[in-house]
Amino acid sequence: MERPRRIIACGDFVLRCLREQSDVAPACTLIEESLEHLRPWEPWVARHSEKSTRDFLAKSEPNWASGDVYNYAIEIAHDLYNTSSAAVPRRLGFTEVLREQATRPAAPAGSGIDVVWRLHRPTPPVDGPPCP
Repeated sequence: MERPRRIIACGDFVLRCLREQSDVAPACTLIEESLEHLRPWEPWVARHSEKSTRDFLAKSEPNWASGDVYNYAIEIAHDLYNTSSAAVPRRLGFTEVLREQATRPAAPAGSGIDVVWRLHRPTPPVDGPPCP
């Protein structure tokens, strides 16, 4: 079976596989900030803790390697001065995770600083329980 790419980049949009260590804090923050929205739809939220998030992320790499589940984190980047673009990820529930020097030349109205937003939405297994 052909596996999906670990990183899928399309312009300012990046979809990347979850990483155990580096995604624990942002995932916990995203879940904590979204509890009221998640609670009616996601039964695992009642059991949410930093430990459950850490355990889930620890399983992500072996699950990817075995082909059981492919979990991605969604990232959007835009120039710091582009407030219209900033409104989109903010409205969709993304969390700002990084500000860094842009790798491409800044647009005339740009600051040259990229703002990176991330959204974590795990994909449930085809024949298994919902993600924790």
